[in-house]
Amino acid sequence: MEDKREDSYSLTELFDSLLSYTTYLRRKWLTMVLIISVTVSAGILYYFIQKPKYEASCTFILEEKQSGLGSLSGLASQFGFDFGGNSGGSLFAGDNILEILKSKTIIRTVLLSGVDSNSGKKLIDQFIELKGWDKDWEDNPRLKGINFSTAGTGTQHLSLQQDSVLGVAHKALVEKHIVVERMIKKGSLVRVSVISANEIFSKLMA
Repeated sequence: MEDKREDSYSLTELFDSLLSYTTYLRRKWLTMVLIISVTVSAGILYYFIQKPKYEASCTFILEEKQSGLGSLSGLASQFGFDFGGNSGGSLFAGDNILEILKSKTIIRTVLLSGVDSNSGKKLIDQFIELKGWDKDWEDNPRLKGINFSTAGTGTQHLSLQQDSVLGVAHKALVEKHIVVERMIKKGSLVRVSVISANEIFSKLMA
């Protein structure tokens, strides 16, 4: 026969255990207060030193089953692309559109668009200030004072330095600031989000 035993505890034993635990906490109260104080202080410090981030999003529906490019052809034409009306929708099928929106051609073209018509300032100039590159390049004679105010919307007449800066900006944006995703996996709803410390830049870039 098996010998079955059940552990049982009296109310006195439970009280003694609780009393021992309370005594232990009293001995360690200074350590607990110190840990709580450090944690709260770190949270408050992080709150004040962190830079605010602004997110701007643009959402659209991708009509992948359409035989022609349709409205996407018009969207692409705004960035200097001409795919024609009978080229088929395979270019924008699947996840191709996600990569196209993060492509160097698209990003560079948007960066060369103007912030306002009065100053001639471009989005790339704003991004350079946002990243603090203008200050980092003060000791670099080739990059000091670089700006794109006189550049057109295309990349044909850019200097070598301007072209290189656009390449660096594209990489930084894709890695840290721009998110292109399907809102539902295998769905046709696509969202483009731009996150930065400048709300105007986020909005205009998106």
